[in-house]
Amino acid sequence: MMEALMEDCLIRGDSSQLVSVLRKEGMTNGMLTRLAQLVQKQLSGTAYDKVAVVLKSLEILVENKDDLKMLLGLGVISKVLLWFQTLRDVLITNPQRSSAQLLTLIESFYDFLLLLSQSPLPVTQLSVLLLELLQMVLEPEVPFTLRLEAIRTFNSILESVSRGQRRRVQMEHTHMQKM
Repeated sequence: MMEALMEDCLIRGDSSQLVSVLRKEGMTNGMLTRLAQLVQKQLSGTAYDKVAVVLKSLEILVENKDDLKMLLGLGVISKVLLWFQTLRDVLITNPQRSSAQLLTLIESFYDFLLLLSQSPLPVTQLSVLLLELLQMVLEPEVPFTLRLEAIRTFNSILESVSRGQRRRVQMEHTHMQKM
């Protein structure tokens, strides 16, 4: 039943209704898993507008501190980064599937990652988020404009975190190798 309600919201492009459905059903690990499965199904095709609805819904949810805490505890960052990696892979392995809709969706992911970084994330999660942006920058098959925007997002995130967090991020061995 919940999947049908979520799919209906995606078809209509109604992110606020999707937020209502998610809050009504309760944010649980099972709910996040079902939502992730719906997104993966959309990403396997070209229904990027439906993924944008989910991302907008998550943006609305993370603006509420209680919802943000709940979603972070459920592992929303790993799900979102998996979707982001899928889109990056589409750009790299299948450039003919690139469309204005796909490029706009990736920019929406940048906005969402920036929004997430403004919450009190543990340094390990912040580091993973930054590493994904670096991966996007380093891919020569990714359009230059997207790579440039990834750099801007990376820098904006670093500017918004405390000096202590920046130092801990810099100490991450994987980041040092990539940079």
